[in-house]
Amino acid sequence: MKHDFDLRFRLEGSALGGDDIAGRLAAAGCEDCLVGIGVPGRLGLHFTREADSMEAAVESALADVRRALPGAVLDEALSFEDPHVTAALELIRRVFGLSDGELAEVCGGADCDAAARWLEGGTPDRAMRARVFDLRRAALGWAASGFAPPGAELAVPIVHERTLFDLLRAEPLDFDAIDFAGERIALKRELSARRRLVDPFRWGTKGMSRRG
Repeated sequence: MKHDFDLRFRLEGSALGGDDIAGRLAAAGCEDCLVGIGVPGRLGLHFTREADSMEAAVESALADVRRALPGAVLDEALSFEDPHVTAALELIRRVFGLSDGELAEVCGGADCDAAARWLEGGTPDRAMRARVFDLRRAALGWAASGFAPPGAELAVPIVHERTLFDLLRAEPLDFDAIDFAGERIALKRELSARRRLVDPFRWGTKGMSRRG
């Protein structure tokens, strides 16, 4: 079973160049990782490793890296199989009433194709994970305000000719605008419900006056 995860390290006191680091990692058994050295003294590795479990995959990768680079200090281990991400996606889907395609669009922002690949079993990048948790914040705010799923109102212009769906796809998210859209949709529904109400006493009195 393949597992996807990131390991981020500090290389304290290392004078190795990028090619030297990549060569050492490959020799230590890390042919299954992508190497990122964007900042001097920092190393980011994205692994796709076969193992019986995520824990076993991470442990074996750490052992390989430490064998290749004994001075590397682990800063962060980030799993893309995090159950918190799955829970966040389900919350966003349920609160805003999104289809699979709509969920991919709001999670991907400018790159909905990448989000669709992720939701079908691919691997999200760090920015996409951050966006999911921003959307989770918006969903929690929506639910805390007591707003119902928008339904058809998702695609109706409501804030400066923008729909709620537009707001959920925007980068960055405007949480105040999303809350305002929720208030507008709730008010619109309330007014519509009032118009549908019929006062039975008014009609009964009218009927009585006619009989009289």
